[in-house]
Amino acid sequence: MCSSLTYAGIPASVRVIGKNAFLGCSKVNEFYVASGNSVYSSSDGCLYGPYESPYDTEIANPVTDKTFIQYPNAKTATSYTVASGTLRIADYAFGDNKYLTKIVLPSGLKAIDNFAFYNCPKLSDISVPETVTSIGSQAFGKTTALKSITVPASVSSLESVFYASGVETVVLKNGIKTIGTRCFEDCKNLKNVTIPSSV
Repeated sequence: MCSSLTYAGIPASVRVIGKNAFLGCSKVNEFYVASGNSVYSSSDGCLYGPYESPYDTEIANPVTDKTFIQYPNAKTATSYTVASGTLRIADYAFGDNKYLTKIVLPSGLKAIDNFAFYNCPKLSDISVPETVTSIGSQAFGKTTALKSITVPASVSSLESVFYASGVETVVLKNGIKTIGTRCFEDCKNLKNVTIPSSV
């Protein structure tokens, strides 16, 4: 954790940025990737690139499989639209953000990873695209302003996704098979959950 870091400039020579490399860097207000970097990019101060590195053998096309890696948490904007073509929202990508109230996710998104929106206390407006097939552990954990959400049929299982969130209404579309451990633990405002026959 680099609690005083305010700017992250990534040179063209960088080919590997490890998972959660900027976790806890709460004062960063901009990520900038130098032109000529063929692996990573920056847009509106945010960091994009492959999920972990172009040498991760678990990823079929790591350089072209665009991932939203990190939002600069010192940025005071209240809304953000993730770039079209993004396939994955990485671990803690928006975690601990204190300003965002709305995040727009692109059609075609495939995965929302662990803790992606964890502890975003003002986030109240977000929709999961119908193309998403996986939502990681505590992805919406402690999103206390989030009141309602629909999980598409393309997601087959959920585990501790909404831990301690503010959700009041959750709609699970027909196609979901497993509601796992701690999915709604400590959701003190929860009033309605629609559970389909596919579970």
